[in-house]
Amino acid sequence: MNDFPNMLLELVNAIGEEFLYILPYLVIGVLFEAIIRTLKWHVKIRKALTRFGILAIPAATLLGVASPLCACATLPLVISLLVAGLPLAPAMALLVTSPLMSPASFTMLSGMLSVNWALAVLVCAVLLGLFAGYMTHLLRKKGFAEENIFREALPQGDFHESG
Repeated sequence: MNDFPNMLLELVNAIGEEFLYILPYLVIGVLFEAIIRTLKWHVKIRKALTRFGILAIPAATLLGVASPLCACATLPLVISLLVAGLPLAPAMALLVTSPLMSPASFTMLSGMLSVNWALAVLVCAVLLGLFAGYMTHLLRKKGFAEENIFREALPQGDFHESG
């Protein structure tokens, strides 16, 4: 127990070294996310998704891995997509993919584990998003459709756009 202060100091030093090691990657990821949010690319892409048909699933998957949204912000976005008229399949692809990977996650994983690990997680996130989207699309024929899941009709419009 006499060594506890030294052990605590070593732990704090190790955490500080790790933080300084990943700091550049974190800054790059946060900067990229700030650009996406400032230029409102996420809003433009969301509007474009409703026009893609079956190709909306890979588009939503790519949007999910490129978006800076965390898990808690993805659900309101998916709800607004459904309200705006996006089919459930691409919404599910986005719902699955977005919390798994983001620009900040990729840069942090690259710094902490290596670029190869970050690419592996990216590939897995894309495959999971595509699987969720296409499985949801295939299950439409078995009754897993918006009109069967939601008891009342979804209101039309987009409550995220001002005026």
